Amino acid sequence: MNEKQIDELVTGLYKYYISDSEEVNCIIDDLLDDLKKQLKELELIKNTGQIEILSYEKFVDACKYIASRIDTTKVKNIYGIPRGGIVPAVYISHLTGLPIIEEDHMSERTLVIDDIADSGQTLAVFNNYYKTATIYYHKQSIIEPDIWVYEKRDKWIQFPWENAL
Repeated sequence: MNEKQIDELVTGLYKYYISDSEEVNCIIDDLLDDLKKQLKELELIKNTGQIEILSYEKFVDACKYIASRIDTTKVKNIYGIPRGGIVPAVYISHLTGLPIIEEDHMSERTLVIDDIADSGQTLAVFNNYYKTATIYYHKQSIIEPDIWVYEKRDKWIQFPWENAL
């Protein structure tokens, strides 16, 4: 996948996920720039063999597992943390029928989804107020999500939406 295709993919995801306001477009641009930098870093990591590739099938299985663990009497909507949580949030939203919301519409009945709890810094912002779910959890994380599927070891995780390299 080339850089233009990556731009189109990520832009399409964000346009599907949130509105097309000027502020959102600035956020999208920043996230795309950050994604490009991380893809370059990932290429370096991939070349050293320090990477674990999550297959699409395992991603789907993880989303189904998370969806099966959601108590819909307590959770009424989903928020996907940009960037890593957006793809699983959309998938889980389709599995459960729960709507995806923007951050400023979150309530105590929101499930916050991210791809990984590695250091836990991202989830720490949400953990005291919302239920959380991730595909991967690393024991070094300062936060253990309420729902997680796979334990992360020391290798970098490459998710299906990152396999452009």
